[in-house]
Amino acid sequence: MESGLLENRKIFQSNPEIMRNFLQKLNVTALEMESMKISMFCYDQAPVPDLFKAWKNDSRPITCLVPEGVATHSVERFLNQSAKPGVHLTQGSLTVRVIPFISQAEYDKLLWACDLNFVRGEDSFVRAQWARKPFIWHIYQQDKNYHHIKLEAFFQRCTFFTSKTKAVDFLLAWNQVFAHPIDWTTLWPSFVADISGSSTILDYWEKKLLENGDLASNLLTFITKLVCKTIK
Repeated sequence: MESGLLENRKIFQSNPEIMRNFLQKLNVTALEMESMKISMFCYDQAPVPDLFKAWKNDSRPITCLVPEGVATHSVERFLNQSAKPGVHLTQGSLTVRVIPFISQAEYDKLLWACDLNFVRGEDSFVRAQWARKPFIWHIYQQDKNYHHIKLEAFFQRCTFFTSKTKAVDFLLAWNQVFAHPIDWTTLWPSFVADISGSSTILDYWEKKLLENGDLASNLLTFITKLVCKTIK
């Protein structure tokens, strides 16, 4: 699966026309394509309004693509209307554009086309790691904050975060780990500066993932060893 996925990603990202046509289908304008493109997929409790405020005051244009039904209350408050596909609004440097829920194959393209991806849960979290783009994970909350332990274990292992201090701070702030108030207008530009030029780190992380092999091959190897051990 990984080899086919990575080959499709390479073809998509190396062809500006293919990427442009994909974004046009989501009603992204030519001007928005030149901005910093961010996909937003998170749970309702994410501090989206605070981050929107920071983005509105950013020095560069930002286009946030939000699937219908994601962070609905926060998005509608920004839009001042229902968050239906095709609806968009620009305030300051930020344009929020609501897009329809799309298939897994199309979602992969969205991850590949954006400069930064916010993902949640498990499935989108895994796909973001294969997208070779910076990402922020919104982990599913658990009782007694057990999800904080999982979160810390991940960023200690993932080279993208182990080498990026502000990325760690941003990840923890997004998951509301800190008890103190977050100054997003300060954290956001620091985070962006920290992750600039991170393609080499993302390449290395992809290679580490590939070293694990695929599920089918690993399962076959396990069964083969088990059968051989039984015969002996």
